[in-house]
Amino acid sequence: MKPLLIFVITPIGKKGTETYKKYDAIFKTMIKPAVDSVDPSFRIIRADHIGKPGSFIKDILEHLQSSFIVIANLTGLNPNVFYELGVRHTLSKRTIMITEDLESLPSDLKEYRAIEYKPDITAVEEFKLNLSKTIEEILRNPDHPDNPVQDRLPDIVKSREESYKKDIDILRTQLSAISASKKMGKGVIPVLQGERTKKRLDRILSIWNAKEQPGVFGVSWTTGSGENKTEYHVPSPSGNFRFYFIGPGRSIEYALVISMHDQDFDIEADLADVRVMISQYQNTGNMDFKFVIATNSDLTKKRAKINKFFKNALQKVEQRERFRIEVWDQSELLKIEKELGLKM
Repeated sequence: MKPLLIFVITPIGKKGTETYKKYDAIFKTMIKPAVDSVDPSFRIIRADHIGKPGSFIKDILEHLQSSFIVIANLTGLNPNVFYELGVRHTLSKRTIMITEDLESLPSDLKEYRAIEYKPDITAVEEFKLNLSKTIEEILRNPDHPDNPVQDRLPDIVKSREESYKKDIDILRTQLSAISASKKMGKGVIPVLQGERTKKRLDRILSIWNAKEQPGVFGVSWTTGSGENKTEYHVPSPSGNFRFYFIGPGRSIEYALVISMHDQDFDIEADLADVRVMISQYQNTGNMDFKFVIATNSDLTKKRAKINKFFKNALQKVEQRERFRIEVWDQSELLKIEKELGLKM
C-alpha cells in the first residue's frame, strides 16, 4: 500500500527565527502526532521539506494539486498561506483549515469548518483529537465539498451547460452528416447513437474504486517507506486522456489512462497521444499503465491496427510488460457492464 500524502501549508519564516520555531513546534507536537494517530504510514510534509532542486513555487503548486489532504494553518492571515489555500480550493477538495483564532478568519470562510488550537496542554490534546477525527471523516467521504469554490462549482457549471446545450445539440446535428461523409477513411470514427460513453464509464469506474487524478500540474505518487520511500511524478495525460488510480482502499494496483468519446473522433490522434505518454511514463518504478480508448463506436475493424501500432510503440521500451492497451467499444463496454451486473 502506497502512503497517502498530506501537505501542510503554514507560515514558516527563516530558520532560527521566532516565527519558524513557533510554527515548527506546532507542526511537530500537534499536527504530525494527530496525523500519525490516524495512520503512521501517511507521508506528511511542509513546503520547506520538499528539498527538490528547481522552482520552489512549482513544487508547492504540484503538492497542492497532488496531495490527498492539505492542512492550512491560517493563523496570522499570512498572505502566502492564503494564496496557496486559494489554489488548493480551486484544484481539489479535502482541505483542513486550522487557526489560533477562529474570529480572525475572513467572513467567506467562516461558514466552513476550521479547527482552533491553543497553547495550553488540555487544548492541545483536544486539537489533536479534533484533527484526527476530521482526517478520518475525509477518508470516509473524500468527495465531500469543503470549500467555497468546490461547493459552488457544480451550480456554475450546470448553469453554463444548460445555456449552451441547445446550441451544441444543433451544431452536433449539422456536423454529424459532414463528419460521416467527408472524414470516413481518414482515421475518424463515427460514434453510434445510444447512452453516452461517459455515463457508462462513470458507473464502471465507480465500482472499480477508480480515483481520478486532476493532473493540472502532473500526477504524483510514492512507493516504499522510510529510507526506501521514492516519489514519482509524471506530466499530465496527453490530449483527451484522463488519469485514474485503480485499487482497493488507499492502495494502487495500476494506473488507468482513458480516452472517452461521445462524438466522432480521430483515433490516430489518440494513438499518437499514447505514444507520447509511453515515452513519459517509462521511468516510474513498477507502476503498471493501462491505456484505454472508450467509445460507443464499433472498432472491430480497427483492433488489429491499434494493437500493431502499440506493439511498435513499445519496441524500444524496457519493462514493456508494464504497458498495455485496450479498446472498449460498444461490444466491450457491454461485456464489462454485464460482468459488473450493470446490464442484463
